[in-house]
Amino acid sequence: MHEEFFSSEDRLQELVANHPSLLGGDQITPEDHRRFILVGREQGIADVVGGSNRWALDHLFIDQDAVPTLVEAKRSTNSEIRRSVVGQMMDYAAHATQSWNVSEIRRAFEERSPDPEGDLAQLLQAEPDADKFWDDVEINLRAARMRLLFVADGIPDELARVVEFMNQQMAGIEVLAVEIKQFRGAAGSTLVPRVIGRTAAALDSPERRSPTSPRRRRLTKEEFLAQILDPAASRAAQRLLDVTEHAGGIVRYGDTSVSLRCKSPAWRLPLSVAWLSPVSDRLSSYSSGSFIFGMTRWDLNDQPPQLVNVLENWVSSFEGDPLFVEGDYKDYSQFAISHRDAAANIDLLCERLGRVFRELSELNPEQG
Repeated sequence: MHEEFFSSEDRLQELVANHPSLLGGDQITPEDHRRFILVGREQGIADVVGGSNRWALDHLFIDQDAVPTLVEAKRSTNSEIRRSVVGQMMDYAAHATQSWNVSEIRRAFEERSPDPEGDLAQLLQAEPDADKFWDDVEINLRAARMRLLFVADGIPDELARVVEFMNQQMAGIEVLAVEIKQFRGAAGSTLVPRVIGRTAAALDSPERRSPTSPRRRRLTKEEFLAQILDPAASRAAQRLLDVTEHAGGIVRYGDTSVSLRCKSPAWRLPLSVAWLSPVSDRLSSYSSGSFIFGMTRWDLNDQPPQLVNVLENWVSSFEGDPLFVEGDYKDYSQFAISHRDAAANIDLLCERLGRVFRELSELNPEQG
C-alpha cells in the first residue's frame, strides 16, 4: 500500500465527522478509551456573550466524561497548520467557554442525531441521564475543562512541539495533535491515526489536571445536610429541599453543593432557581456560596417573555434586602444569604421559593 494525501480538506473533515474513532480515543487515554459524539460541524462561536457568530469551529465533539472536544482539521499542505491554526484554536477555546450556550449545543446535537438517546447510551455505555450529562458539559465548559485537537494528514514538527508544550503547561485543558494517514492499495484503503502530545512530562506534571481526571462523586442528601455544621441551618436546608420536592421540582446534588430546579411547561429544560452550599460565606463564588437564590441568564434571548418575567420577578424579590449580598456574575443574577440569616428567615424563603415554583409550573407552552 502507498500513502495518499486527502483529495480535499472537506474530505478529511467529513471522515472525522462520520468516524470519530479516527480521533484516536484509544491512544488519548489507553486505560479508558475515549468515545465521542458529534455535536456538529462548523460550530459557531461568538466573540461576546449573546453576539452573532464570528468564527466557525470545524467540529465539536463531546466525550463520555462530558468533556467538550474542539477539533480543527487541516491538510498538511495548508500553510495554516504550521502556526496560525494554534492562535485560531486558542481564540475559539477562550471565547467558547464564555459565549457557548449549552442548551443550544444540546439542541444542535439532538436535531442532528436521528436517535439522540441511543447515541448517548452508546457513548456512556449505560442508560443515559441526559439532563445530568448536559449539566456536566455545562460544568466542564464553564471551568474550561476541555480538549483541543489539531487534526491533519501530516503534523509538522513545529506544531508537534507547540502541542507538547501546551499540553504540559495548560492545567485542565488537554492539547493534542492527531495525524491521520491514508494508505491505498489494490485491495482498498485504510486510515491510520496517531496521537501526538501525550509526553511523559505532560502526564506527570503536578500542576496539570487532565479534563478526564476522575472528579469527586456527587453528595448524597444525608452527606450534604451533615456537612452544614449549624443545626438550625441544616434544618433550614431540609425545609428548602422539602419545598422543592413537594412542588415537583428537581434537587440536583453536586460534589460540593446542591441546585434546586423547576420544570415548567413553557420551557424544555429544568430552570435553576437556588443553590445551597454547606459552606456559609455570602461573598464567595457561585460554586461555594452558602444559600443562593436567583436565575441563570444563558437562555434569556430564547425563553418566552412570560417565563422571563417570572424569573426576573423572582430575582427582584431579593433586591434591596440587607440580608442578601448580590453576586457579580456575568451568567447569573443571584443573591446570597448566610446560613444564620437563612435559618432565622426560613419561612420567608420557603414562601418565596414555593411561589416561584408554582408560577413557573403554571405557565402554558403557548404563552411563548
